[in-house]
Amino acid sequence: QCYNCHRIATPLWRKDGEGKTVCNACGLYYKLHGSARPINMKSDVIRKQSRHDAHAAVQVRRGSLSGAASGNGYAYRGNPNPPYSYVYLLTYHIRPHAYFHQ
Repeated sequence: QCYNCHRIATPLWRKDGEGKTVCNACGLYYKLHGSARPINMKSDVIRKQSRHDAHAAVQVRRGSLSGAASGNGYAYRGNPNPPYSYVYLLTYHIRPHAYFHQ
């Protein structure tokens, strides 16, 4: 069980800075903050990682995005709301600088 929150089920067991066995959530918190995860953050629900739409990824790889996302910057000029976010472009390995700096 987790030394910090006493959880008995976790996707991955980790070690904290002192070598004590902790659950995935407590271990990641410790790695990020350098301190034990507060007990009030404990949840009994293990959430699955959300996955991106596989169809959208295929469309991006085939180059079927319009304008700016394909690299010509057209859709961004004068448009305060570009059709694709910076995070979306990074996720699908499109060069963001080609999109935002035309």
